[in-house]
Amino acid sequence: MKSPTSTNPKNVLLDTNVLSKFAKINRLDLLPQIFPPPIYITPMIRQELEVGLSKRFEYLSQVLNLVDAGQIEVLPTNHDKQNLSSKLQAGESEAIPICYKLGLIFITHDRKAINYCDRMGIGCVPLTDLIEELQVAGLLTALEVDKLLT
Repeated sequence: MKSPTSTNPKNVLLDTNVLSKFAKINRLDLLPQIFPPPIYITPMIRQELEVGLSKRFEYLSQVLNLVDAGQIEVLPTNHDKQNLSSKLQAGESEAIPICYKLGLIFITHDRKAINYCDRMGIGCVPLTDLIEELQVAGLLTALEVDKLLT
């Protein structure tokens, strides 16, 4: 795995589950520290965040505030049907082709998406790998790591 905290990191596209977990522990501040701007999401990922907020997951408002402030950018999609595994969720199905096309690294906690990216040679970092690197770098406490992994 190419280290997302290396001296030459690529731009990333973050999955809903990653943003949700960092928002839940109030550590969204880490993302611009470790990834060069801009940080991306897709329209479907934004929609998933909005649905979560409507279901009273109030911490997701932090993510949407960053989107509204332009600190996280929503990439336009062409909405062409992609020939992806039907086992992938909508957010991942939209994100993976964009990552392939633009050479972005997809950060996700979705095992099926990770496996698909591995099979197709698409840059992907599992959330667990990112968390481990952040802990080793001293950017996350053991308590924060426990919360992220639960």
